Amino acid sequence: MKTTFVGYWQRLIVLTAVAFLMMACLGPGMTAAEKVELTLGGWFGSADNMVLQPLLRIFEAENPGVTVKVLTGYQLDKMLVAFAGGSAPDLFTAHGGWYSDLARQNVIVPLDDLMATIGMSEKEFAPGYDQLGVIDGKRYAIPFLEAAPHYALVFNNTLFAEAGLPAFSPNAVPDWSTVGNYHRKLTVKSQDGKVTRLGYNPLENPQNAYYSFESFFDAPVYDQVGRPTLNTPEMINAFETIFSNFIEPIGAEVYWPSRSFAFEKRQVAMHTLGGLLLGNRLATSLPGDEIGATWIPHIKGQKVQRLRGWALTISAQTKHPVEAMRLVAFLTVDPRVLSTVWEERGRFGVGLAFLQSKVRTATPLESWFIQTLFNADRLFIEDMTPMKNILTDLVGVARDAYFSGKMPARAALDNAQQQAMAEWAELQNMYTGAK
Repeated sequence: MKTTFVGYWQRLIVLTAVAFLMMACLGPGMTAAEKVELTLGGWFGSADNMVLQPLLRIFEAENPGVTVKVLTGYQLDKMLVAFAGGSAPDLFTAHGGWYSDLARQNVIVPLDDLMATIGMSEKEFAPGYDQLGVIDGKRYAIPFLEAAPHYALVFNNTLFAEAGLPAFSPNAVPDWSTVGNYHRKLTVKSQDGKVTRLGYNPLENPQNAYYSFESFFDAPVYDQVGRPTLNTPEMINAFETIFSNFIEPIGAEVYWPSRSFAFEKRQVAMHTLGGLLLGNRLATSLPGDEIGATWIPHIKGQKVQRLRGWALTISAQTKHPVEAMRLVAFLTVDPRVLSTVWEERGRFGVGLAFLQSKVRTATPLESWFIQTLFNADRLFIEDMTPMKNILTDLVGVARDAYFSGKMPARAALDNAQQQAMAEWAELQNMYTGAK
């Protein structure tokens, strides 16, 4: 039986249509009350909420009459139910695969005019972040909390030294054959042949994702009109390069697909998650180890970075769009918020002035990581389409089929491409029918 991924989005279209029918029955808008309560729905849990609460009290003090209530655990399903019932939060967090579709369904509002109303400008955003959250030429979202450059080749130089390997230069781009050679020398097995440490694990997130193949190997995943392109020569080369350098030498069976904090437990010597460099995370988990970082390997030797981020959006159901926009601005570019989130949660913000200041005061590794935004030869932007989750699954299936020896890379990616095109066509039909 064919597995379909579009049922998720079919529910979205049906529920949002119901929501707007209900809204049409509500009659004229209410007169603005003296007191305004904004509701903020988010995927985040108690730890993030604890950091946000004192910051929200600052916002309330500076905006008399406005209070903010946080609704945690707001994933997409819960959001759809709220929209259908006409009780959506005033603003909420979403990633690109969500807000791109919500924008096309007119469930969230464009922010351009609201930004102008409160005097907010995209010039306040760090490089590349002026592109995140823009759908069909209009801004619908602003990156928040998990906004960060994605990549750095973070390495444990103490383990390098033990293996007799020199540290990578922070200003050079290592090639894949060099990283593969380091990987083999850093991989350790116990006497019974069990792998206890990997030099590099290509099956860990984020290096196992389709967008990493895109970034590491210049392998486009969409054509000029937005159709998926998974079986290109570049993607086939990406699969084969990873296989020859990491899978073939020691076998696919030794790799664990996901092991939490493996780098921080010395179970992996190299990782591409740049966020490891923020805050005191590694100083706490690897005390005494020397940590280094450099650019991720790239097939053409370019310095590349990828931008991602959960973002804040404003619901079309809000009765207080200007106040909601003021809260969005406060949470995304106010230096007090950005500094607190950085120190308490080790997370990036998009404020240009804050990051420029942080370069001068952060640790050397943090400063280097921030500057990858300004020094990259190329910035890749997060996939902001409903196909994001579909491609994640399909490329993952193709990758595993090839790495396990079940089929050649081309055949595995041909299968993925065929399914991706079917899903893409079905989505287009749904959008056409919903208009």
